[in-house]
Amino acid sequence: MENVKKIIEEIISDTFSVITNVYKYQKESNPENFTVVPPDNSYIIFPQKADNDTEDDTEDVGSDRISEQELRFIFVEQFNKPDKAKKNGLFYSIETPTGNFYDFNGVPHVVERKDHDIKKGQKGAGRSANIDLVIYQKKDDTIKRIALIEFKAHNPDEKDYRKDICKLINEESESDCLKYFIQIINNGSDFNDFRNLELKGHKRNTLQSIQEKMKNPDNLRHKKNLEDDYQITYWCCNLNIEKPQKITGIINKDGLSYKKCESLSTEE
Repeated sequence: MENVKKIIEEIISDTFSVITNVYKYQKESNPENFTVVPPDNSYIIFPQKADNDTEDDTEDVGSDRISEQELRFIFVEQFNKPDKAKKNGLFYSIETPTGNFYDFNGVPHVVERKDHDIKKGQKGAGRSANIDLVIYQKKDDTIKRIALIEFKAHNPDEKDYRKDICKLINEESESDCLKYFIQIINNGSDFNDFRNLELKGHKRNTLQSIQEKMKNPDNLRHKKNLEDDYQITYWCCNLNIEKPQKITGIINKDGLSYKKCESLSTEE
């Protein structure tokens, strides 16, 4: 499993390197900046937001739409390189149904199957959710889920963070199953600058606001009597600075802890 973990995290790192180049060179709003696509890059572009596309008030009208879809597609492109998946018997699925039923109203929580059967169709009965991307490994005549991944972009609401964390914590899987929460943000300041910015009144993501929105992950855990801890590996990349940066971290019962990594290079 350690070898698989290394491969997945190489894919994530490659994804961040590629998406920084896409953000710099491949935006619909700036076609004159397009360059010949490097071999390891992607043909995806960031599209321009329409005048009436105002879902996210942190983005200006007519600016580039940045979403988790670009992140997920580029991840899959990197995953599909022959030296990554083929040599290690890896496969993937997207929007993969969860094994548990969930209710995301109020505090996200698991709904017991027996409760679902009793209250089917009623408020609070719960429903199956989806994991953004699941990685499988085939060995001999077996195939098992070895990694669960959720993707996020820039400044989602608290409920969006917490429902994803709830799914990652509670999904039944092999004990050695890896779990990842991968995020891109487009803040104009580097991690050192915005680490200590005041949360109040600050629209764009800061590490402080991310931690605040996650709150206490442990109150999302369904089976509290489990002795073993859970661990979700957190990766985040800040695109909108001259030298894009990434951090890595861990989400567990103590919350989010992180460290800053090296700056990401972009093609010139």
